[in-house]
Amino acid sequence: MVKITSKDNTVLKEYRKLCGSRKHRRQSGKFALEGVRLICDYAKSGGNIEALMVTEKGIERLGESFEALSAAAGKTLLLDDAVALTVAETESPQGVFALCRGSLELPGLPQNADNGIIMLCSLQDPGNVGTILRSAEAFGLSAVVMTSDCPDAASPKVLRASMGAAVRIPIYVAADAIEAITELKQGGISVYAAALGERSVPVHQVSLEKSAVVIGNEGSGLPDAVADSCTGRVILPISEGSESLNAAMAATVFAWELKKAADGQKGAGR
Repeated sequence: MVKITSKDNTVLKEYRKLCGSRKHRRQSGKFALEGVRLICDYAKSGGNIEALMVTEKGIERLGESFEALSAAAGKTLLLDDAVALTVAETESPQGVFALCRGSLELPGLPQNADNGIIMLCSLQDPGNVGTILRSAEAFGLSAVVMTSDCPDAASPKVLRASMGAAVRIPIYVAADAIEAITELKQGGISVYAAALGERSVPVHQVSLEKSAVVIGNEGSGLPDAVADSCTGRVILPISEGSESLNAAMAATVFAWELKKAADGQKGAGR
């Protein structure tokens, strides 16, 4: 284990660059993780840790996990507390950081929606994306699909808001929303747009068994062309005169509805 006392170390510079640049994450095929549980969960999933960086307190927090993590990592760097603060993205860092190779996003599209799918179309707020990933994991959904203009799963803000769900739930990225919706439908998956329209119906009036629900941009919602490519449009009944729900809140309610539909289908088979 090499001790690092300079913030200008090449690994630390790369780590900071990965935290700050989505373009660099995509081009380099690497991303950064911070925190004990996040890194341990990523390692357990078979993830590739190129460099593990820890402080003395970080080693203590890892406990018995440290030896296994260090053995699996390409190299391990010991950081003094001052240097660790130059790479930390959290207010109260645990002193455990990892430079990882690979991606948190899977190629293609999910092949089944047995437990439901949430699809995100052109969301902009990484906090919303992370919250939706957290809800999707909490309700046991099959996957989350995101269009490529959404914040990426390895964004530090997405990772923090997801409470680590981003490394545990299957995430797929689609270049084109309409093409992805068409492919899901061809695979036997019903796809519903969460959108107002003349043909919109309350969500409880449709069956969400083996279905996907598409959530649109925080400000403008779903483009009509995207909504029209779906199986149908659904809405959440809310009090008259109230504002529409935040994208993350709406997605969470739809995730619950998808879970209920999946549980009902499983119950029918018992």
